[in-house]
Amino acid sequence: MTQKGVFNNNTKVKLGDTFEFNYGKYEVIDRLNEHWGNGERKFVVRFIDTGYEVSTTPTNIKNGRIRDHFYKSVAGVGYLGNISHKHFLYNRWRSMISRCYSDTDKDYKNYGAKGIYVCDEWHCFETYVKDVVKIEGYNEEKVKSKELNLDKDILSDSDNKCYSPETCIWVTSIVNNSERLHRNGKYFEGTRISDGYKDISKSPIDFARKYGLNNDLVSNCLRGNGKTHKGWKFSYIEDISLIDNNLLNI
Repeated sequence: MTQKGVFNNNTKVKLGDTFEFNYGKYEVIDRLNEHWGNGERKFVVRFIDTGYEVSTTPTNIKNGRIRDHFYKSVAGVGYLGNISHKHFLYNRWRSMISRCYSDTDKDYKNYGAKGIYVCDEWHCFETYVKDVVKIEGYNEEKVKSKELNLDKDILSDSDNKCYSPETCIWVTSIVNNSERLHRNGKYFEGTRISDGYKDISKSPIDFARKYGLNNDLVSNCLRGNGKTHKGWKFSYIEDISLIDNNLLNI
């Protein structure tokens, strides 16, 4: 028989007991010869829907203070996996899932409502964490200080709608804003001061990769916050009809 509700301290927990709370049904499957710091004996429960197992106290078992890490608690699709929700990347991940799948999220109209989605693997927070630390541009301190954002559009030549390891890159807000201008057709010209050599591009990231430059500093120059970078100067092009088509590096 499945027991529901909060029970008093006199209620005994026995092997085979089942309980049901916010994360669904779970069954008591083992009693360990170990005790917690408060003197309570350790029991193991298994969530019936997901198979997730966790050791806890009889008090937590009776009162439902147990989290199923594989229960889809975020917008009906996102779940933790074998990792803590206290991880510093959790709020970023939760926000991404929410704006893509929860129609009550304030940003849903700009994401989920437009068909933007998250790859199936990243519905699991544990997998997301394993992947994003390997993505180009990742720097833990800058991510923690919110200097870097995970962008899904820059690497795509078309209108990308998927957050995934293949489509994302870590960039600063400056680069992100500059790239947004270029995706809307804004070209810029880079001139090498030493010999007057010129090249045209729509992407500070592509230009920086090609010539061994820093994409943040290229963007800074385009915003007027710097004059030159490593012997290059940069300026937006207002009339692309005047550009030799052979120079266009799209």
